[in-house]
Amino acid sequence: NWEGSVWQDSLRYTFIHDSNNNVLFNLCENRDGSTWVRNFLFIFEYDDNNNRIWMYSQDWDGSTWVNDWRSQAYYAIATNASVKQALAKNFKILPNPNNGQFSLELGKYNLNNGRINIYNAVGQLVYSQVILRESKTIPLKLAKLPNGHYLIQILDGTHQQSQTFIIAR
Repeated sequence: NWEGSVWQDSLRYTFIHDSNNNVLFNLCENRDGSTWVRNFLFIFEYDDNNNRIWMYSQDWDGSTWVNDWRSQAYYAIATNASVKQALAKNFKILPNPNNGQFSLELGKYNLNNGRINIYNAVGQLVYSQVILRESKTIPLKLAKLPNGHYLIQILDGTHQQSQTFIIAR
């Protein structure tokens, strides 16, 4: 904001992108004296073709994120199948939303010598696990994580896939 003779910071936006440069999270903060205070958060989900299909909005109530609204977009697109799309079609988080205890169902895809990373809504790594043996189902117990939106990333050395999930108790 222009304050007569000088610019004053009043809003700060933080964007978290995935490997395809899609915006996953957009955090808005307001300046309160010398501190930045959370204001609202947008969370985005994309389909296999990098089209945004969901947008969620949450407001900060001073102690936790509160769901505000969500919007869904529909696309009709014809594309060729790829390894990434095959993984995306088979990679499921069950249940979603969940209470912090859930499973990754990889279907036909086997994760071997890979890694699972989980990030919170502001992009902080909150959980990481190395997978050394071949797995089609990976149970996860994350009871210590608070309610909110998270990004789970699966890496196997040659492929990377991300999805969002919600913990709501």
